[in-house]
Order: sequence, then structure tokens, then C-alpha cells
Amino acid sequence: MFDQFETEVSGEPEIEVSLSAEVAEEDYDEESYRDYLKAYVPEEPGERYRHSLRMLDEMVAAAGQLISYPTFQRMLFLQNVAMMEAYLSDRLLTLVTLEEVQTNLIKRHKGLGSQTYSLEAFASAQSLIVEKTAGFLKAQLYHELDAVEKLFEAALGLSPFPDGDTKTFLKKAMINRHHCVHRDGKDNSGAVIVEVDAPYVHQVRDCIASVVAHVEANCADKIDRVRPPSLF
Repeated sequence: MFDQFETEVSGEPEIEVSLSAEVAEEDYDEESYRDYLKAYVPEEPGERYRHSLRMLDEMVAAAGQLISYPTFQRMLFLQNVAMMEAYLSDRLLTLVTLEEVQTNLIKRHKGLGSQTYSLEAFASAQSLIVEKTAGFLKAQLYHELDAVEKLFEAALGLSPFPDGDTKTFLKKAMINRHHCVHRDGKDNSGAVIVEVDAPYVHQVRDCIASVVAHVEANCADKIDRVRPPSLF
């Protein structure tokens, strides 16, 4: 792409000078960058949760009249729970790559530690312990919060819940999760659940965010050891 420029030589009006110069196209396109940010998903579990939460909060802020729709609130509720499940699973899977965390989980969790394998199995797969530990964690249901707490206590020596009230609230919320996922927002008697409204969903959001913050803060040293290297 070229732009044309014309000028005159001072004192010589009969001399005309015409110049053309190549103009570089803009490397930075703000709209494209916004699209990139919307599509970007971090690999690190804590960063991915915070990124997803920002996207969800932006969607809520722009929802307008949809906020008053019960179906929309159930969608928001389930998305928050899905983000929690993904975080709890992925955080354990990243930290169990540390030898001491893996050893703790195997020794302290009966469901994993009681598994037995033949020498032939070990001979054919030198990384058998790593594979079986990861496979065991991936097979868990991370909305079953009592089981999740046992996993965290065995592997990391802490509950994922910052306090008893948060645990109690989220455990009850998992009942509503079941009704929303399997019964389209109706309880076992067929009545539509009205509890999942905007204030309730916001409380669920805040409780899950507190769980993530609690785990991230208490496992910060371990997380730093498994964090992928920064590209910048």
C-alpha cells in the first residue's frame, strides 16, 4: 500500500516534487485482539477458572432482561458448578505430578492405595503408578463434595472448603444441581425449584470463588512448582 505526497522547492516554483511512500499495515487490531481474548483459555487451572469467571460475569452484566428468566439463572448456576468441578479436578491432577503429593494420596486414600497390580504390569509400564493415579482422579465425580474433600485431605492435607458454612451451602447446592441437570429444574415431587434465582446464583458464585481462592492460597508453593513457564 502506497501514499502519494507532493511538495515544492522553496524559491523554485517551477520545480515540482512527487514522492510515494509505502505505508505499513497496522499490526494491532483492537477488535481482533478482543476476539482473541474471548477465545483464549489458559492452561493453568487457577488462571482458567478466573478467566472463565470474568467471561461469565461479563455475560451477566450484558444479559439485560434475560436476568429475570428462571432458565437463564439455572444455566448460570450450572456453569458455575461446572467451573468448580473442572477446577477441583484439574488442580488435583496438576499437583499430583509432585512426588510427595502422589505418595500422600496413595498412602492416605484407601480407594487408590488398596489397588494391586502384578509385576508383569509394572514391567510393561514403568509409569504405571503415575498413570493409575491420574486415571483414578479423572474417574471421580467432582460434584460429590464429601468424596472430593477426602481426596484433597489425603493428597494435600487440607480441605478445599475455607469453612464449614461454605461446605454446607455447596453440598446443598449440589442437590439443586441434580434437579437442574436431570429433572429440568424440578424436584423429586415434580415441583419447579424456585430457589435458583439471581441472589442464590450469586451466592453460589461467591462460595465457589472462595473455594478456589482458599486452595490457591494454601497450595501456592506447590502450584508454583508445577506452573507452566510464562511465554512473556
